[in-house]
Amino acid sequence: MLLFILELFALSCYQAYAKDDTVSIGTVLEKLSELENIITSQKQELRQLKENERNLLQRIQNLEHKHALKEKDLENQSVSVTVQKRAPSEPVAFYAYMSSGEQNPGQHQTMAFDHVVTNIASAYNKYTGIFTVPVTGLYVLTITLSGSPSSQIPLQFTRNNEILGAIDLFAASGSVDTNPTVSSTIIVSLSKGDSCFIRTSASYTTAGTIYSTDLSRSSFAGWLVSAT
Repeated sequence: MLLFILELFALSCYQAYAKDDTVSIGTVLEKLSELENIITSQKQELRQLKENERNLLQRIQNLEHKHALKEKDLENQSVSVTVQKRAPSEPVAFYAYMSSGEQNPGQHQTMAFDHVVTNIASAYNKYTGIFTVPVTGLYVLTITLSGSPSSQIPLQFTRNNEILGAIDLFAASGSVDTNPTVSSTIIVSLSKGDSCFIRTSASYTTAGTIYSTDLSRSSFAGWLVSAT
């Protein structure tokens, strides 16, 4: 195709200069050669431009791929941080029961569950009966109590000086339930450093005995559901 164009160009040049005796065939061929060189140079430039375009497109694709990987990595890091925040690296849990009963507890008395079975994070004190919250989060606290016949011992879940819940260990005189057993569970958000314990009511007089034997253990337990 290019050769055909060049031949047409040569023919038109010859016809244009045919009446001019000073213009020779050699001159036309020289002009034709110059034009051919120009076209060849432009072809090379065009090939170079196409090559540059391919390289640029490849770089763009590489950058888009790296950007996608970076976004995925950031997303994974975000999920990891969220999971770490919600799930504590170390669990918190305790379970303790009374090794023997508590006879005629007084008003506003903190109950000490002195036999510790589980104390992960070492946050429960068997001497004071206090669970000191080691990690801020959502907790479950539960108690189970057995009493003597004709007993009435109202008790409270307490956080610091705040009453979170209450339970009444009660068996009426002459009741067929001679050894009542009661239990209660609360779910509550606690802050690090809070003191949680079970105590008798300050408003009501207690009567009877809290039992704790091989047949029925009076116990106090709690565990961390999720850290915040």
